[in-house]
Amino acid sequence: MATTLTAEVSAQPIILDNPPPAPPPHLRTNPKLFLIALDASLVGLSYGVDIGSIGPITEMPQFRDSVGNFSDLIQGLYVSSFLLFAALSSFGNGYLADRFGRKYTLLIGAVLAAVGAIMSASISNLPALFVARAVYAIGIGVGFSTTIVYLVEIAPAHQRGLLGCVSQLLITIGIAAAYFISYGSVTLSGSMAWRTPFIVQAVIGIAMAVGILFVPFSPRWLMSKGREAEALETLRRLRNVELDDTLAMNHVNMELAEIRADIQFDERVRQGTSYLEIFRGVSSQCLYTSNSSQFGIRRYYPSL
Repeated sequence: MATTLTAEVSAQPIILDNPPPAPPPHLRTNPKLFLIALDASLVGLSYGVDIGSIGPITEMPQFRDSVGNFSDLIQGLYVSSFLLFAALSSFGNGYLADRFGRKYTLLIGAVLAAVGAIMSASISNLPALFVARAVYAIGIGVGFSTTIVYLVEIAPAHQRGLLGCVSQLLITIGIAAAYFISYGSVTLSGSMAWRTPFIVQAVIGIAMAVGILFVPFSPRWLMSKGREAEALETLRRLRNVELDDTLAMNHVNMELAEIRADIQFDERVRQGTSYLEIFRGVSSQCLYTSNSSQFGIRRYYPSL
């Protein structure tokens, strides 16, 4: 005997009293955002070039002739020390980004990466190369972890994913380019064979440092420092809005109000919690405000 069970499910539409407004058509995409994202993401290109070239560099006969023979253990430590120092730099990166701003933290990372690459391209002593690699790794670690935060904070909601992935794209391009750079440089005579990839990394670091001087501060960071007028002007320029466009300026002010509310919420959470929250259960709630164009999932703390 066969039994057939039929289940009928009816779906009821969810109707919001104040649905979020659609993005206004006159808020045009700002092409400068992509140039800013490209410059800030050059740290990813540097990272990729290092990943793709450090292995071939240590295997080049010219490198061994310059620095002397070394064991496989030393080679492994030299190659992997990059990841170690890049990871260690993340412990202080949050403080730098909050204290000096995302822009200047990116500049610090670019300068350190350029200095480390120049040192690597200029010396032939293995212990000194370890120091140079540490400096380079700290610069990449500081810059890379700040880049994503910066790009997310300056991008409009519908482009955050796109701009946030630019650095990942440049990492892949850097890895591929490094193999061709190493393939071409290995044919050079003398130490220029292994110094060339480091020179390329130095050029990328210098280009990023120069470009960072012309990018704007993060509107969120400006708001967190009480510089609301600057934050509004920066956000207006990033959204490509003219002052006489009243409707568009209303949306800019609305976005700024959302940033202000988010900063205030984070401040309340910071004051009412501690690191012990890592080991406690935290529930979530869906927040919706009538003057907001976004939904958000936030952690809920009963004490707030």
